[in-house]
Amino acid sequence: LNHDIKDSISQAIKLQEQNKENPFTNEMIGSLFFIDGDYKKASTNYNQSIDKFNKLNILTPINIKLSLAKSLMEINNEKSLKKSLLILEELIPIKYNSIYFWKLIGITANKLGIKSASMVAAAEEKILKKQNDKAKFFASKALKYKNIKTLYKMRALDIINFN
Repeated sequence: LNHDIKDSISQAIKLQEQNKENPFTNEMIGSLFFIDGDYKKASTNYNQSIDKFNKLNILTPINIKLSLAKSLMEINNEKSLKKSLLILEELIPIKYNSIYFWKLIGITANKLGIKSASMVAAAEEKILKKQNDKAKFFASKALKYKNIKTLYKMRALDIINFN
């Protein structure tokens, strides 16, 4: 659409009005708002997309959930960051082998001041980069936090015991 984001958003909204049940139009609109820097409208549209998938009894594509988590990170207030981290944690069983995914968890946890989760995310990144000694270092640092969540504690212990 000639690299005109505002016009692209208008065209996408017109397309959505033609087929209000299509969750992919909300995803597209969310992505356009994200590019335009309006993260609140982006997250609203990603949420609407997820709601439509749920209403259709169709599993929401993971990339839409990741997009929602990223837009919530960009809103950058405590409520949105907590929601973002929750979404990312729900995706761990699926996206555990992605350095970028662990980087998102680390950034979000760090912004929330959850150092233990941030350290485990760094350890997971190091494991994926085949830097096992550095991974064990970060995992052992994470275990020193008394408030470490069970999810992260288990992952840190697995990393430390990894050969």
